[in-house]
Amino acid sequence: MAQFKKGTSGHPGGRKPGTQNKSTVIIKDLVTELVSKGMDQAIDKLNEIEDPEKYLNILSKFIQYVLPKHEIKDNSQPIELHFDKSLEGA
Repeated sequence: MAQFKKGTSGHPGGRKPGTQNKSTVIIKDLVTELVSKGMDQAIDKLNEIEDPEKYLNILSKFIQYVLPKHEIKDNSQPIELHFDKSLEGA
């Protein structure tokens, strides 16, 4: 079996580093199209949720796909949210 130097390829004319294979590109394009087509319906359904806690819970699940994840090192107590229903519509 041939030995190669670190950082060199046995197929120098191959794919450039960081280039995705065709299957990955096709799948990502398909998922993007499916999500784009369903986005209006998803927003409408999200706006129908009346319970603020449920709304924030669902929203937080979507945020992880949009915002980069950061490690937070904090020893403080968890934040408690209290919603006053009497302020709705104010």
